[in-house]
Amino acid sequence: LGNGINPGWVISRDGLLCRASVTHFGPDLNKAINTTIDIRYNVVAVDGVFGGERNTKTMTARLVDNGDSAQVVIELRRLNLLTGSFTTLATLDSNDFEPNFQAQARTISFNCDDADFDFKNNVYSIAVKLIKTGENGNPIIRGIEICGDGIC
Repeated sequence: LGNGINPGWVISRDGLLCRASVTHFGPDLNKAINTTIDIRYNVVAVDGVFGGERNTKTMTARLVDNGDSAQVVIELRRLNLLTGSFTTLATLDSNDFEPNFQAQARTISFNCDDADFDFKNNVYSIAVKLIKTGENGNPIIRGIEICGDGIC
């Protein structure tokens, strides 16, 4: 997310409106009360996602979770092209951190001692859920980065 996203309206899975801008993506605070917005991103093979000490990776997201009525859940998923099976490799849940009304960078480590990314046999994607469960909830995603630990 960032300057490459076109501002505009989209529809969440339960038919409520959400808003995209050049800086973030989140529910339309005037229209959505109880809603979940699903966003999908493809992960591609670029320098910086490979390696790391013992193949350890980090996933950092710039997000807003302003309290009990908001949640941002980000999952890195792998689809094996041969078997068709999905595996969740990492989950960043905003509820694991202190809420804040301002965007914060939140980081988790994953993949320690596991095999590195294998783009020949697998497809990788990121699934983001912006969950608003009350009138004051304001879940927002501004950007996500995956990199080999210490490489980016």
